Amino acid sequence: MHIFQASGALEEHRRMREYLRRMERDGVQRVKMFLVITAAYVLFWGPLFFVTLVNHPIVGNALGHEITLHISYVHAIVNPTLFLVLHRGLRRATLDLCCGWIPLWLGSPNVPPPPDPPRSDISLLKPPLPVPAHPDSSMVIKYYM
Repeated sequence: MHIFQASGALEEHRRMREYLRRMERDGVQRVKMFLVITAAYVLFWGPLFFVTLVNHPIVGNALGHEITLHISYVHAIVNPTLFLVLHRGLRRATLDLCCGWIPLWLGSPNVPPPPDPPRSDISLLKPPLPVPAHPDSSMVIKYYM
């Protein structure tokens, strides 16, 4: 009985050590992601802030402002792309979301066609419409309803 308790404690210790390693690895990954995204922000928005804050005739001209503004707009596509590349969970979720559509976009023959509808005569499914006794009587009923 003493041996089973020792092996249970060793197993618990191994699981705890593995859990801590995984948490440390995930934490390092999150810090790297934060640093890369922050660096991209500074890289793309920094020139615009510099040109806006420094009102020097050479640096603060209209063309320089226009160019740095367009550089900062590029950040709008770079930032989500960085998140998709760096965040494992977001990458998996995006692949899961798009996975069903990718074969359709590529025209892959592996996607089975939808099943054929059942072959039955529609006239058998619907009861026949009542025929009015007099053609004008249906118009009178519709008028008062």
